[in-house]
Amino acid sequence: MLTIAAMAIYTALCAVSVLLSLWAVQEHAALDEPVHWGTYRETKWECSVGRYRTCASTGTWTSDDNVRVARNVAFDGFDDDDGAHHHGVRAGYRAIDADGHGLPDRVYDADDIDHVWDGSAVVAFFAFALAVVLAGRWGDLQRTTARLQRALRSHKPA
Repeated sequence: MLTIAAMAIYTALCAVSVLLSLWAVQEHAALDEPVHWGTYRETKWECSVGRYRTCASTGTWTSDDNVRVARNVAFDGFDDDDGAHHHGVRAGYRAIDADGHGLPDRVYDADDIDHVWDGSAVVAFFAFALAVVLAGRWGDLQRTTARLQRALRSHKPA
């Protein structure tokens, strides 16, 4: 019999999988939207201290036509190079990444802008796979399969 804890774990993993899958589909569908290109200039570089060093770059993005300027935007695409984007790098965003004023809170470099959805799709797959592996390991998958087979045999027409 499924325990409440096991059901909670399966439900959480499947919910994460569904939500990330929906987000990945939405981001992948947005690949047809035009990219708003401009220049990103870094104003702040912060790194966390600890076991895993993670760094974040924030700055100002200016459109190629100098009409739109977004301040305090995150930059996705740096190579952990201690913030070498003071002189500006080519960066862009799609309408799906914009706020109500049409400005982004995150911009992407040319290499990463078409791969925004990849990570969430991979994590969604592994979350669902983990749920299936745990169900098999804990015996719930076998019990459910056996119960389904018994139900099918008992309803078989003569």
